[in-house]
Amino acid sequence: GYKGTFDGQKYYIRSFSSFNNDANTTAGLFGTIASGGVVRNVGMLTAYVTLNTNEHYAGLIAGQILEGGLVEKCYIKDCTFNASNSIVGGIAGVNKGTISQCFVYSTTVTGKEGHYGGIVGDYNGGTIKFTYTDHEYLGTTIEEYMGTLTYAEGNVSENRLKSGEITYNLNIPSNTFYQCLSYSSASNNDKYPLFKG
Repeated sequence: GYKGTFDGQKYYIRSFSSFNNDANTTAGLFGTIASGGVVRNVGMLTAYVTLNTNEHYAGLIAGQILEGGLVEKCYIKDCTFNASNSIVGGIAGVNKGTISQCFVYSTTVTGKEGHYGGIVGDYNGGTIKFTYTDHEYLGTTIEEYMGTLTYAEGNVSENRLKSGEITYNLNIPSNTFYQCLSYSSASNNDKYPLFKG
């Protein structure tokens, strides 16, 4: 798995259509983010991915995030991800690590019945915080989730996105630690938070 630090510097990847498959068990921009691995400050727009293989852990950022791995300040917008035989999430298929300050908007995610969601497909005791999606489900096994959820929601309305509420919540960790804000408010033309330059 990936153990380095990838900083997208607030750039985005457009029209992404293929994946790195890690030992035929995980699929994503990063197959597996291992302990010590960090992926931050990257967006993905208009990706269209279909995964027609045996069961994978699959996500647009990572197939799986292991304990000690971190994905933060990443967003997914206007993407389609179909993987009917896999455990699928907009950010990660499976999260055992931490997902923080991420959002998934206007994105279709479909996977194995009962195992797909806007942020993750399955929970395995990891942490999801300050993270939002307008997908119906944050993750479809949320009732069984034994990890930590803090300011993490699915089915967020367009009005809440446009109001600035979600932008404010995404920035709470940055405000707390007096860092530069990660996101700016949605404008009249954009219905979702934007990376602050």
